[in-house]
Amino acid sequence: MPEINQELVLEWIDLFWVIAAIIIPHKTHKYFAVTFVFLCVLTLRMEIELINAMGIGNGITGFFESSALIKGQIFYGIATAFYMLLSYYSKHTKPEIYMAASLTIYFFTSIFAVVIIAL
Repeated sequence: MPEINQELVLEWIDLFWVIAAIIIPHKTHKYFAVTFVFLCVLTLRMEIELINAMGIGNGITGFFESSALIKGQIFYGIATAFYMLLSYYSKHTKPEIYMAASLTIYFFTSIFAVVIIAL
């Protein structure tokens, strides 16, 4: 059996939220939830590249000593868990309202993730 590269698994572990996005939301909201998770994963990778290109991969203040990837995965994980919790309890929400809420949470998460990663 081939050996699994631990760094590769830890780098892409946030893709497990896709499975949660398929299982947790109501049937009419699944596409929005999966899209939300994929956008969060891609945005995190883009933000990490931006922070590393600026030369502050471990943060400006050194308040958090973790790498940008770890800080981003923790923040996006908490935000995605919050999103999934809201998805579970909003089964009777119209798809248009659900999409608007998804966009709002996505923009909130992506803006604050840059702040958290840069700390």
